Amino acid sequence: ALMDKLVPGPAKIRLLAHDWGGPAALGWAVRNPERTASAILMNTGTRFPPGYEMPKRLSFFKTFPTLGGFFAKTLGLFNEGFLLQCSLRPLSPTVLDGFLAPYRSRFLRESVASFVRDIPLSPKHPSFGTLSSLDKALPNLSRKPVLLLWGLADAVFNGRFLHDLKKRLPGAKITALPDSGHLPLEDEPAKVLKELKNFWTRNPRAS
Repeated sequence: ALMDKLVPGPAKIRLLAHDWGGPAALGWAVRNPERTASAILMNTGTRFPPGYEMPKRLSFFKTFPTLGGFFAKTLGLFNEGFLLQCSLRPLSPTVLDGFLAPYRSRFLRESVASFVRDIPLSPKHPSFGTLSSLDKALPNLSRKPVLLLWGLADAVFNGRFLHDLKKRLPGAKITALPDSGHLPLEDEPAKVLKELKNFWTRNPRAS
């Protein structure tokens, strides 16, 4: 509904998605391949790769949801702790303030605790089927231009995610960034912007 409101059909759309935004954007794209001009995916995934182990800090919030919810919602420790580790370059106070601005109150941090609860670790989880269906539908995008732009020093979406996603999108171009963490746009902004411009220049324009 949001996409139809922002860009009425049959206009074609260029997607740029990161982290949890990857499944959100891809969920739309696999159902609307005719409206998808291209996709750039950054440090994201649609399933846990074989042999992957969730970082202990993130696993804590999943394993102990009550205590993790208290830390995330009441104390805001999830946001601040994550930001201290997601970039290899120290984030400036201004940038940190920008990232934290939407989550200034316990009420606003409910969404953070909710998204952690929504990470499916087993087939019994209510979101497992949704992500599995999305993962199986990725071949719908096999003929679309796709760029996998990846910060390899990401502790969560590491290189396993990159290569696992490449298996399902074999035609995708890979740009690996060894000196970037979870936030490539913060670690290497000039290099990332150059890659974005080059990709969009070479591939079909959005309507």
